[in-house]
This record gives sequence, C-alpha cells and structure tokens, in this order.
Amino acid sequence: MPDKLSDSIAFINPDGSFTRLDEAEKLHIMKALELTMNWSKAARLLGIGRSTLYQKLDQYDLRDYVNELRVSARQAKHEERENIRTSLQITSDTSELCDMLQIDEMTLKKKMAYHGLYFLSAERRLYLAKLAREAEELQILNMLRIAA
Repeated sequence: MPDKLSDSIAFINPDGSFTRLDEAEKLHIMKALELTMNWSKAARLLGIGRSTLYQKLDQYDLRDYVNELRVSARQAKHEERENIRTSLQITSDTSELCDMLQIDEMTLKKKMAYHGLYFLSAERRLYLAKLAREAEELQILNMLRIAA
C-alpha cells in the first residue's frame, strides 16, 4: 500500500495494523466528548441524535468516562479561577496579569467575567479591608455584650 494512503486513513495504526471499526467509533465518540464536554454538542458533531449517542455510551461503557471528564473539567475550572484570583492579589495591572497567566488581554477579561472576578484598584482594596476590619470589630463587640 502506498505511504500516502496509509497516512490519510485514520483507522490504520502506526504499526500498519487496522483498528477495528467498533474501537474506532468508540475513540471517535470519546474525542467528540472531550472536545465539546456536552452530550448534545457531541452528538451534533458526530452527526447522530442524542438518543443514539446515549445508546453508544452504554454500548461502549463510556458513562463513567463522561463523568470523569466532567470532574476533571470542574477541577480545571476551579484551578484556573484560583490561579487568576491569586494573580489578582499580586497585581491589578492588566499587562502584568497577562504576562503572569501567559494569556492575552481579551482572554483574561473573558475568563475573569466567566469566573465572576473583577479588577480592584488599590484604593478599593484598602476600603474593603477597612470594612472587613470594622465588621470584625463589631462582631467582637457584640460577643462581649452577649457575654456580659
């Protein structure tokens, strides 16, 4: 077989052996789920209905795989949010944040909006810290009144 043909066929393994059709379908479904992280979108991407996708998930025993994908996606989002929050505590300068996180400004703004994070000026941070201290002092005073 010519090399160009073997390179263009996705079902031929690097060692020249063929992947079984059911295994290729399973891998294709897994890749669609990884790309979309959504059953409906994955079904659309694969050109099948959602109910057909559900049947294939059961057929190939992929429901646990989907749950693992969701858990890892949640963890990745949480880590991303914490990484941005930590960086915001260090600086509120946009260009410094972009350098620290190695992303462009538009992506930074989108990620911050997605996670509900906002830039705080130095004055605003001082004001919020002052409010927190005052609230803490009020709480202590209330505890002393209750104890008396």
